[in-house]
Amino acid sequence: MHIAKQLVAYVAVLAVVLVGLGLGLSRAVEKASEFSQRPQQKQTLLDRRIESSREIRAALSKPLPAPEPLQPITAKLAHPAASRVASREPAKSRLKRARLPAALNAMAMDNSMDPPWQALSYAPSAFDRSTQPF
Repeated sequence: MHIAKQLVAYVAVLAVVLVGLGLGLSRAVEKASEFSQRPQQKQTLLDRRIESSREIRAALSKPLPAPEPLQPITAKLAHPAASRVASREPAKSRLKRARLPAALNAMAMDNSMDPPWQALSYAPSAFDRSTQPF
């Protein structure tokens, strides 16, 4: 009889454990199905950026249509090339040039061999950034 009591207690404990497992699993399945049916949460900043980059990539992958050809030029020139008259420079300015050829060529006839920076107060080789204060 002592073994029968132990057997009943063992079966009762086993039944309680099985009922607990069954209830726990049913709750877990309920929560899982509820979670999968939940509407999409708010998009994060990363999700929005990924979506916009995909849209940009899709837009850039499409070729652009060729531009329409231009219409032929039908307008006439207001002053056609045939009606233009070539003009000569006035005689006065030509005379001035003839009188002052030395003045016009003064720069070309400079015979000084001095470099231009010697006229300055410092020579470029004397300037050193590493020795100047900030």
